Amino acid sequence: MRFGTARPCARGRAVLLLGAAVVAAGACATGDGKQLAAAPSTTASVTTTSVAPAIGSPPADLPVPIVAPSHGSNVWAVYLATGPSADDPAVEAAVAAAESHGYSATVGQVSCDVGAAEALATAPNDFVVALYFESESDARRFADGYEPSPVAVVSVQIMCAD
Repeated sequence: MRFGTARPCARGRAVLLLGAAVVAAGACATGDGKQLAAAPSTTASVTTTSVAPAIGSPPADLPVPIVAPSHGSNVWAVYLATGPSADDPAVEAAVAAAESHGYSATVGQVSCDVGAAEALATAPNDFVVALYFESESDARRFADGYEPSPVAVVSVQIMCAD
């Protein structure tokens, strides 16, 4: 038995299987043409929960970022957003946008990327959302093809990686 699986019925109605109970949203026909009766509203309750959106796949024509640059490495950062805290709306929106395109962006203090605070004109304790690349050409090609447009492409040295 499947739990929480919705099956479509005729006329856009659905049957939801919850354990051994069947809850029907109005009467509808099964696949073999038999009618299912509507369940009385007092016999079952259905709760809804929000589900996180599916994470997309990265576009095939964009370069692939470095997943985890090592401490002390010199890389090219594509900054998607900056903000005063990790839960700043601009930071959270940039992370969500990256995930929707299939990327796992790094969120951290700008001071961990030597050279970034000056290039971005931010305070050293501000937060950034970044993707890192081995070469300037990959970083720039990524930035040119990514939407929404990134804040900047900067050569940095990673100092806070484990």
